[in-house]
Amino acid sequence: MNCQLVPQNSARVFRRSEVRSHGCGRCIAGNGFGYAVIVRRGKSQSSHNPFRGGRLQWRKNRRKNGAAVVRWQARSGGELDERSWPALGVFHKTGDVIAEKYKIISVLGRGGVCTTYEAETEDGSSTVALKAITLKFMKGWKDLELFEREARVLKSLRHPGIPEYIDYFEVDTETDRAFYIAQKVAKGRSLAEAVQNGSRMTEEDVVRIAFEVLEVLKYLGNLRPPVFHRDIKPENIIMDEETGQVKVVDFGAVQDAASMTVMGSTVVGTYGYMAPEQFQNRATAQTDLYGLGGTLLYLLSGQSPSSFPQTRLKVDFGAVTMSPALRSVIDKLLEPAPEDRFQSAEEVIAALKAVKEPPASFRVGSNAYKVEQRSVQRISQPAGTKIDLIRTDDSLQIEIPPVGLTAETVGTGTFTVAWNAFIVFWTATAIRGGAGVMSLFSIPFWVVGFGLAKSTLSNLTVSVSLEIDREVFSVEWKVGRFWKHRVSGQVRDINSVELISEGALNGKPITACRLNEGVNRHLFGSGLEEIEKSWILQEISDFLDLPPPQELPPLVRQIDPSRNRMGGRVFRRTSRSWDDSGF
Repeated sequence: MNCQLVPQNSARVFRRSEVRSHGCGRCIAGNGFGYAVIVRRGKSQSSHNPFRGGRLQWRKNRRKNGAAVVRWQARSGGELDERSWPALGVFHKTGDVIAEKYKIISVLGRGGVCTTYEAETEDGSSTVALKAITLKFMKGWKDLELFEREARVLKSLRHPGIPEYIDYFEVDTETDRAFYIAQKVAKGRSLAEAVQNGSRMTEEDVVRIAFEVLEVLKYLGNLRPPVFHRDIKPENIIMDEETGQVKVVDFGAVQDAASMTVMGSTVVGTYGYMAPEQFQNRATAQTDLYGLGGTLLYLLSGQSPSSFPQTRLKVDFGAVTMSPALRSVIDKLLEPAPEDRFQSAEEVIAALKAVKEPPASFRVGSNAYKVEQRSVQRISQPAGTKIDLIRTDDSLQIEIPPVGLTAETVGTGTFTVAWNAFIVFWTATAIRGGAGVMSLFSIPFWVVGFGLAKSTLSNLTVSVSLEIDREVFSVEWKVGRFWKHRVSGQVRDINSVELISEGALNGKPITACRLNEGVNRHLFGSGLEEIEKSWILQEISDFLDLPPPQELPPLVRQIDPSRNRMGGRVFRRTSRSWDDSGF
C-alpha cells in the first residue's frame, strides 16, 4: 500500500493492521466536514498532505480504529469519502435506512456531539432533518440529557417560525445505541452563511428579520412554564431567500423555567452571543434578547459581537453605522445586566415599530452612502452669525472666528476663575496644615479646572478653518499668528458628521460638531450657538452626500450618570478646541 492508492480529494480510515503494510506510514486527509483523518505511527505525526491549496492543523487527537481525527483547514472545496465518516462521528452513509422509516440523503451539518442528516421517508413523499446522537460519541450523560430535553420541548411547540416536530425514537445496534429527532427541513440557509457568502442586508431587512425572530421569542416566553432557547445566533436562524420567511432552529440548548436548578446546570451557548448571566448557569427571557441583539449587530457589521471592544462588559459598536432609533434598540438589547435590557419580546417589538425607514440606503460593510430622501427641515444661514461659509459645486469653505466676549463666555470665565481660586486656596491650606496626603484629593478638581480654563481660552482665541473638495479635506485650528494645528485626509474616508454631547454645565448641555473620519474624530465649534452648529453640519452633510446629521437624544441621555461624579467630565467645556488631539 502506498500514497498513490489514495486519490486526491478523498480520504480513508486505516486500521492498525493496515498501517503496518502502508508504504509511507502516513497518509490521508479530507475536508468534507472540516476534519481530516490522519494515520500516524507512535508519537510521530504525519506531515504528508495529498491535498493542494490547503494545510493540516492538529487539534485534538481522538483515536478511532487506530486513526487520529484532526481539523482540516482548506482553501478549496472537496468531498470527504464516506469511508471516513465513522471516525468523524458521522455514522450513517448515503442510502442507509433508519428504523425502516427514513433514508439518508446527505449530511446537513455536525455540531458538538450531534450530526444532522437530510433524509426522506421510505415512500419518498417528504424530506426531514434527522438529528442523531449515539452513546459511543457522547462526551457524557449530560449530552443525552440535553438531547432528550430538546425532544420533549420541540414536541410541545407549534409555531410557524419553528420547524415542525415529527418524531423521536431510538435504534439499538450490536455495539451502540442511537437517538434521533425528526423535524421538517427548514428551507433556506442560515444568516451566518448568507453574510459569509457576501449577502448584504439593508437596515429594513435587518428590522424585518428581528420582528420574525421576536415573534418566536414572544411565543416561547408566553408558554407556561416559559421556554428559553439560550443559543440565539446567526447560525441558528434560517431564512428562505425566496419568501423571506425566517425560522429558528437548533433547540439543543433549550431550557424551560421548571427544569432550571442552581446546581447541575450546563453552561451552553456561543461566545459573543451569550448573555453574561449564562456564564453563571442562569437564563431568563432577557437572555435570548441579548442573543438577538448580537445577531442584529452581526447582520449590520458582518462581525461577531466578540470582535468589538467592550466597556464595563458592554459591547461598544459606535463605529457601526445605523439609524439612531435602531442603535438605541440594539444598545439596550446588549446591556450586560438583565434588568437593564428590554424585559420581554413585546417591549422590543414596540421599540422597533418606532424605528422609521433610514434616510439613506446603505449596504453593510460599506462607507459609501446614497441619500434617497431628506426629511430634515433645511436650516438657512442664522441671522447675525459671524461664520463665513462659501459653497460651490466642487468645494466648501467654512471659517469660524473666535467666539470672543459674550455673556456666555464671561459667565463661564467667571465660574472658571472662582473654581480654580477655590482649588488653589483649598490645596494650599491642606499643605500648610501638614495634610499633604489630603491635598492629593484635589487632583480631580485641578483636572476639571484645567478643562474649564482651556475651554474659556479656546472660545476667546481659537479660530477654525474647514476646507472640503471632492477629493480631500482639511481642518485647521489657530490662535492668531502664534500657533496653529492642521489635519487633513481623504473625503472618501468621512463616515458622518454629527452633533455630540460632552457633558453639561449648570444643567445646560455642552455640545460640539464632530467630523468622523474612520476611527479619527475631529471636533470643532463648541462655542457656537446651537442653531449655528446645526447649520454647519447640514451644509457639510449636503455637500458630501452623507445621511442627515443625527439629532441628540434628550438631555437625560446626553449625560452619562457615571460621569456625574467628583472630577468627572460633567463640568468640561470642550475637548478638542485647540486641536484634534485634545489639547
